[in-house]
Amino acid sequence: MDLSVNRTTLHAEVVGEGAACLVLHGGPGTDSGALVRSLGPLADPLGLRMVLWDHRGHGRSAWVPVEQCTQDQLVADAEGVRLALGLGPVYVLGISWGGFLGLMYAARHPASMRKLVVVGESASHEF
Repeated sequence: MDLSVNRTTLHAEVVGEGAACLVLHGGPGTDSGALVRSLGPLADPLGLRMVLWDHRGHGRSAWVPVEQCTQDQLVADAEGVRLALGLGPVYVLGISWGGFLGLMYAARHPASMRKLVVVGESASHEF
C-alpha cells in the first residue's frame, strides 16, 4: 500500500494481526523488502501487526532529493506512518541504521511508543 506522509508517498506493507509494531529498516540505501520476507512470518506467532515501509527516497517509496532524507525527517515520517494508519502507541523495532532512527523516535515521541527494541545498533556513531 502507499501512504501519503509529510508531503511524500511511502510504500508500506502490513503483516500479521495483533499489537502494532513499526519496523525501521537499515541502510541507508536499502528498503524493507528483506525484512518483510524474514520477519513477516514471525508476526502472527509473536502476536504482532508489523508495519514495514521503505523510507523516503528508498526502495518503492517516492524518490526525493537526498537533502529531504535527513534522520530528523525519517523520524518525523515514522510518526506520520503511525498517524496515517490511525495507530495508538506502538512497539518499535529498529534494525541497524533503523535502530538509530528508533532511538531518536523514542526521544521525540515517547507517548507514541509502548516499547523499543534495537538490533545491531549503538547509541553513538563513534562506537
